[in-house]
Amino acid sequence: SLHHLVHLAVSSSYLMANIIPVGIFIGFIHDVSDILVSASKGFHLAGYSTTSVITFLAANILSLIHISEPT
Repeated sequence: SLHHLVHLAVSSSYLMANIIPVGIFIGFIHDVSDILVSASKGFHLAGYSTTSVITFLAANILSLIHISEPT
């Protein structure tokens, strides 16, 4: 998807600019938020609406941390 292509481009640019620790942190946050979004979807489909909302909010908070990272 476009989302993953953009993530790959951003990660590659951090590698080429030799600021690898920032790229590693962004990759970690990206992967963790993807896991939480998938878990939220699974909880929703299983009927655990409160748990679904909590995991979805946690994923959004991690995404906000990702967006607010200084570049």
